[in-house]
Amino acid sequence: MKTFSLFFCLFMLTILQNTYSAYWITSCQPKVIEKSSSNVNIKHVCTFTDDSFFPTKYYFAAFGSNSSSDELVAETSIVTTNREASKDYSLSLGDRTFIVLQNRVICHLEGGADFEPAWTSLKVYIGTKPANLSGIVTGSDVNISWSKSYGTVEKYNIYVNNVLVGDVPNTASTYTSYSLNIGNNTIKVSSVYPDGNELISSGLVVNIPDTQSPTAPSNLRVVSQTQTTCNLAWNASTDNVGVQGYKIYKNEVLIATLSGTTLTYTASISNDVSSFKVIAFDAAGNVSTASNTINVDGTPPTAPVANTATSVNSSSFVVNWTPVTGATGYVLDISTASNFSTFVYTYNNASTTQFTGNPNSSVAIYGMIYPGTTYYYRIRAVKNTSQSANSNVISVTTMAAGQINPQASKKSATMEKPLNIADIKFTIYPNPVDEVLNIELKDIKEKVNLNIYNSSGILIKSLILSNTFNDIDVSNFPKGMYLITENGTVINKFIKE
Repeated sequence: MKTFSLFFCLFMLTILQNTYSAYWITSCQPKVIEKSSSNVNIKHVCTFTDDSFFPTKYYFAAFGSNSSSDELVAETSIVTTNREASKDYSLSLGDRTFIVLQNRVICHLEGGADFEPAWTSLKVYIGTKPANLSGIVTGSDVNISWSKSYGTVEKYNIYVNNVLVGDVPNTASTYTSYSLNIGNNTIKVSSVYPDGNELISSGLVVNIPDTQSPTAPSNLRVVSQTQTTCNLAWNASTDNVGVQGYKIYKNEVLIATLSGTTLTYTASISNDVSSFKVIAFDAAGNVSTASNTINVDGTPPTAPVANTATSVNSSSFVVNWTPVTGATGYVLDISTASNFSTFVYTYNNASTTQFTGNPNSSVAIYGMIYPGTTYYYRIRAVKNTSQSANSNVISVTTMAAGQINPQASKKSATMEKPLNIADIKFTIYPNPVDEVLNIELKDIKEKVNLNIYNSSGILIKSLILSNTFNDIDVSNFPKGMYLITENGTVINKFIKE
């Protein structure tokens, strides 16, 4: 019976080999696809002569051996629907040469058939992570040391903030003089094994303190100032890590902490001289030296002295006063009432810079000024928007209509013949004028002299006209009102734009 069974098996094997030889395995290689400190996952991939053939089951048997002993690591059966299968093996520390029965393939033929390829070896290294990391810091440099890993280590890699910065041979357990960044740095060391496996240590956090101060803020300045506010600005500081903010001091007392480079100080600065300075600081608490110190003067100026008006005409006069030391400007009031109960239109707290003349000592007043009228004016000095008390009051009476102040100019023009307004039609245009003033003299028979004065009574131009149509270039005239006179009498006015 035993002889028959043996004969039958050989007969069936011959038939299977002849019938299914197209499906034999041509290669089958194990490969490590994942490994930890105590486990390894090995994938088995087989290639068959017919691409349409898929095994339905693998049998694995793996034996690990080292210099001292052999151990059966795993023996398993895995069902698969493709040509790959993998298995986790739990290992103890050490270098292992796996003797792997790569596959036994079951082909689900009628009665079943097993195809068993050859045995193959696979080297696997099971080690440990570097441990006991420590660091000695000198300035911004660190010397790193650790306990060596178990097993056949090829080298140690050093990582700082997850960036590979260097490596040392497997005989070393220190790494010296690496320069770290300011702040927290995470250092890790890994052991690299011959099969490419890398075991990374836990992180060692090393802090490098920031001891460098920011540069001093510069060009501290007043951008604008009123009696209740002061707008300050300064140039930014720099720092090796970054400027976190600025501290602003008034008279050595901290008044604000902010991140920008401007400050609007809203407390009153009137009647006081205040000093300001700025100091920068960083996140580590380092502070800069102080910026330049500026003094903001909120004290009001003294009252100016108003002087007698000059160049008085029928529609204009010049206001005069004695300048005040430290004043940054002047304002004036003009009224027809000595108590200033009312004001001439636009002449209430009017800045002198809007008028023709020297805004620091005298200005010409014209517009809304009428002949034969008594006016009163007073001046106040301005310093950084603080105003002084009123000056003394000056009264001035304009000349009657048609008259001009004979002392308004030392210059004069001799008329060849007085202009008879009744006999000649006198017309000017355009008015206001920009560049060329047209003077039309109808029925003119002889030459006539005309003078052009500004509103301060200063002679600007003398004309000798003999034509009906006359083009007068006024493009270089300053903006303002001008008077045309004949024989000392104002006969017309025009505005230069």
